Amino acid sequence: MPGRIIDVKVAVGAAVSRGDTVAVIEAMKMESMIIAPHTGTVVAVHVAAGGVVMTRQPLLRIEG
Repeated sequence: MPGRIIDVKVAVGAAVSRGDTVAVIEAMKMESMIIAPHTGTVVAVHVAAGGVVMTRQPLLRIEG
């Protein structure tokens, strides 16, 4: 669902593990944690705090 990015917890080059919180989004007045779907390295961040995102919009890219 559409929402607003509250916080991005990672940067390009960061190592993440499956289940790590990578971003926080607010939608319908509720905050939700966005978690890493798998272990790897963040290679791109497509959003910034305060930005508005749409359904199915990529937030970041993790390889590994």
